[in-house]
Amino acid sequence: MKKLNVLKSVLAVAVVLSLFFAACSKASSGLSVFKENVEGKTWQLIIVESAQKSGTLIFDREKIDRKKFSDVYTIKFDDKKASGKAAPNRYSAPYEAGKDFSITFKPAASTLMAAISTPKGLSEQDYFQLLKNVSAWKLNGEHQLILYSGDKTLIFEEISAQ
Repeated sequence: MKKLNVLKSVLAVAVVLSLFFAACSKASSGLSVFKENVEGKTWQLIIVESAQKSGTLIFDREKIDRKKFSDVYTIKFDDKKASGKAAPNRYSAPYEAGKDFSITFKPAASTLMAAISTPKGLSEQDYFQLLKNVSAWKLNGEHQLILYSGDKTLIFEEISAQ
C-alpha cells in the first residue's frame, strides 16, 4: 500500500512539473518565434488595411509607382531597434517584443530629407504613427509579418537576402 502511495505521489509531482514546464515553454514561445523568424530579416510593407472600413486598403504596394517607390516602407528588427526606410527618410525606433506576441514601438527618429512625392495612400508621418500604435504581431507563413495598429493591419513581406 505504501508503494502505491509513493508511486501516486511521484506521478502527481511529474504531472505538475510537466504542466509547469509546458506553461513556461508556451509563455516564451512568442518571443522565441520573434527572435528566430522575424529578427535579422528585412520586411517590406505591402498592404495597410482598415478593419473599421471592412477590409478597405489604405495602402497597396501593387498600386504605387514601383520605379519611384521600390524601396520604401521597410523594417528590420535587430537588438531592440527597428530600422528601415520610410518615404523618403531612413528611420529607427526602439521596440519591445513580448512573450504573448505583443510588440510596442517608441517614436521613430528619422533623417530629414524633404519628400518630392509620397506613395499614394500613406505618408511617412502616417507610417510612423501606425508603428507607434502597434500592439501585436503574428507571422502568416514564413515570409509574411503582420502588425496590428489599432484598427489597422500592416502586412509586410520578407525581402529576400541579396
